Amino acid sequence: MNTKNRYGVPTRAWTRWAPAARHVFNETYGSMRNAPWAFLPDKMDRRIIAPAAWQRLAWNAAWNAASAAHHGLRETVELERAKKAKKAG
Repeated sequence: MNTKNRYGVPTRAWTRWAPAARHVFNETYGSMRNAPWAFLPDKMDRRIIAPAAWQRLAWNAAWNAASAAHHGLRETVELERAKKAKKAG
């Protein structure tokens, strides 16, 4: 799993995220930042989006994906704990 902070995410967020969420950020940002053609409609003129704007869009998408992964994992863990407590109690 790719959990090294390769793209300079602020340490406060990076250390808060679960390793799986860190991996999601790295993979999402890494795949989006240099390949807008993979995410934009075929007929769209890709020159409309400035490179800096695309980098920001890729960063925000990766951040949202990592946050969703982190919160989804946390909720899954909490549900599993509740199920175990219910069985034990």
